[in-house]
Amino acid sequence: MSLLILMVVTAGGCINTPHGTATPSNPDRTGTTSSIENVNETPSLEENDTVEPQNAPLPRGIFGSKSQPGELNSPETPIKQIIQQLGKKYNVSETQTEILTPPDYLAGFTGTANGTEFGIFVYPNTSSAEKAVEYLEEKLEEMGFKQWESRVLWAGNGELYSVYSQYRAYFYAVTVVRMETNGEPTEDDFKRMSEFFWNTVLIGPGPDKILGLFLGLRVSGEGWTESEGIRFSGYLQKKEGEIEGENVRAVFLVYRPGEGREVYGQLKEAFFKNGWIEREFVNTYMRNPAGSLIASDFLEAANSSAYIELANVAGLERVTLLLGDKGAVKRVVGKLWNLEPYLAPTKVHSQQRAPKLPAFTFRPLGDRTPAATVLKMILYGLKKDFNITTDFVDIPDVPALEWYTGRANGSEFMLLLYPNVTAYFRAKEELERKLAEDGWGRTDSGGDPYYAGFERGNDVLMVYAQYRSGYYVAVVVKEQKGMDSGLFWHLVGTGGNTPELLLSVGDLKGKIKAENWTEKEGIRFEGYVYGVEGRIVSPVGMPRAIVLFYPGSLGREVYLQLKKALLDNGWVEREYLGHSARGKMRTPITSDLFEANGKAVYIEVAKYGDLDVLVLIYREKAEVKEGARELWR
Repeated sequence: MSLLILMVVTAGGCINTPHGTATPSNPDRTGTTSSIENVNETPSLEENDTVEPQNAPLPRGIFGSKSQPGELNSPETPIKQIIQQLGKKYNVSETQTEILTPPDYLAGFTGTANGTEFGIFVYPNTSSAEKAVEYLEEKLEEMGFKQWESRVLWAGNGELYSVYSQYRAYFYAVTVVRMETNGEPTEDDFKRMSEFFWNTVLIGPGPDKILGLFLGLRVSGEGWTESEGIRFSGYLQKKEGEIEGENVRAVFLVYRPGEGREVYGQLKEAFFKNGWIEREFVNTYMRNPAGSLIASDFLEAANSSAYIELANVAGLERVTLLLGDKGAVKRVVGKLWNLEPYLAPTKVHSQQRAPKLPAFTFRPLGDRTPAATVLKMILYGLKKDFNITTDFVDIPDVPALEWYTGRANGSEFMLLLYPNVTAYFRAKEELERKLAEDGWGRTDSGGDPYYAGFERGNDVLMVYAQYRSGYYVAVVVKEQKGMDSGLFWHLVGTGGNTPELLLSVGDLKGKIKAENWTEKEGIRFEGYVYGVEGRIVSPVGMPRAIVLFYPGSLGREVYLQLKKALLDNGWVEREYLGHSARGKMRTPITSDLFEANGKAVYIEVAKYGDLDVLVLIYREKAEVKEGARELWR
């Protein structure tokens, strides 16, 4: 099959992307196996079918990340950080010591700091670190040491010990310090130990604060998950019990980035397999100063409700599971983000209900980095290698969101920022027209829609744009023939990953037949930087699809709005399709499969560099499921 032309989505129509924008490659089959590949078929809801909550048991099993603790950071990292911090005030050297050593650590270090012996021992989570501290405390008691005023201080046998644990760089570091004293410890001894302590600890956000200060809920009572057959593994820290004032059982778990979403997906799949369904979006807010909601599900059975949530809090992932009466669970969910909450999901009042898509315009609620800030960042980097002066230039001006003109190494140049690729193409067309009117002739073949070259007399002019930091940044450079200031290629070469690159590597371009279908269905999108829509070429029909790229985390905001709109307008979720396989460049976050009267909608959000990738597929259920399998193969 020949390469199909893609359609670049705009708010008011579409622009056909010319041939040659990118070269498709073989599908990226690296990474984990997609859960889409192995899905039990659930019968579709036919005309007039309704879904009501049925008796459904709680899922049982072990839920945990398959990632290893050292994939994000080496366990040596906390040791290096603490030694570097100590080295600012102490003379640190690595050596064998006589201090007590805990068992089963991932990485360890022993040495001296100005004669004081100490050791650092790294553990994967708080429970293993606490066991190590308990082991050391038991050994100290056996040796005749007594706890002194605070839990971390132990005195005896002419020595003063300090044993404590702290969160560092996705691990827990247990620090053991030993000082010699003349009999009973004196104020000077305590002062020396206190100074050492404060030169090893780091004050800042971590799992303790995520499950304390940033949680906004009081949890009391005993653990309950294991008695229900629900076990969790791989977490950094856990809090479970009952929400005070509500008859709701809860468990909150903190995971490293990327690991919490695995557990969330496993929980979601297990609940659906046991017969739970989702009919309602219950979140009031999506973000507060501590973090943001990534994904959530309010699940129902005949006599109970469950809420599972994945959130990004203080740079880590928090997984939440609530169980209880429907009204009580909803009240607790309303309190989860009440710490100065903002970014409430837009209310969806659609005249189109399931099985039609909601007739609504979806746009991010948050803002991308200001264009002026991005321009300053680019100029700051440019000034490191070039002598830049702000000046007027002899280049036709065209509209832009933000712009800069100047000179560098004998070249005249313009930097132009655009909110999306369509805005750049329009400006480029206007620039080409003005240059032609001024007597400039084209020197390029026109094969690359992002580039254009011109010449007039002894001058040459080059135009190019690429995605960078939430915008399409265009560079226009004018210089004399034979002169190579290096400015143009420097600017072109310092760009990051682009939507076009991902689509080419992911082989998506060869699987979508261009068709502008979303506006015909009454659904519109705004705020993205690049989009593709059409029909997926698959063995089972040709479901409609749209793929949109949003800067930062704005795609996740639109994903949550989409989910709310679908549930608000009669769609039901009762099956977890999973998400497409992880690739070298793209990391799936979460997905949903909704159905109504034989139709289905699949939505997925993934991370790619500093972009969110949002996918929507719509058609008959069998077509949608196969389309989701085919999309990123």
